[in-house]
Amino acid sequence: MKPENILLSSHGYLVLTDFGLSKTGLYAENARTNTFCGTPEYMAPEVLRGEYYTKSIDWWSLGTLMYELLCGTTPFYSTDVREMYSRILSQQLFLPPQLSPACRSIIQLFLQRDPWYRLADPIIIKKHPFFKALDWNKLRRMDLTPPFLPKVSGPADLRFIDMAFLRLPLDDGEGGEESSFEEFAYTEEKEREHKEKEVQKEKVPPPFDKFTYLPGEEQL
Repeated sequence: MKPENILLSSHGYLVLTDFGLSKTGLYAENARTNTFCGTPEYMAPEVLRGEYYTKSIDWWSLGTLMYELLCGTTPFYSTDVREMYSRILSQQLFLPPQLSPACRSIIQLFLQRDPWYRLADPIIIKKHPFFKALDWNKLRRMDLTPPFLPKVSGPADLRFIDMAFLRLPLDDGEGGEESSFEEFAYTEEKEREHKEKEVQKEKVPPPFDKFTYLPGEEQL
């Protein structure tokens, strides 16, 4: 989770995007993996240490994101990536005094280096004092009035998209090293195997059997 992957819908609600490096099949509460991937500023300590980790790393990323939104920078940022890794692993967390006690509390709980003590239970998180004024049922139904409602003329209205992104060349998805994504859900070979199984199951050719899906590489 990072700012670039959080968009705002025309209804004023957040939408998470870019699941190119997502793991599938981790359904058990304590399911673990050990793939080293992510954006340096938002990577949890256990990932940097090369340890097996759980979905708890996403709550670390959320704590980092909250800190950045409130303080203007990530908590352990450095222009030197190695130095930043060192800070994530060992530097004491500094919380500006102007943050509310509830805000300081939840960030500290999200940024616990030991996953065992990290706040990662959605039920407990929703009951934290930081969210005291939030009606979760209304939020789920999208009945809350968003603080900002973008005025757009339609789906193709790009006025809120930074020109730096609009100038980027389109990625045709070719030329990537599939070996870099062997443990991930979507590779060309696995997608092909999946399609073949679907064809055998239904005994009818798929309408797009001559097309191939190949994801582009994640830019870290």
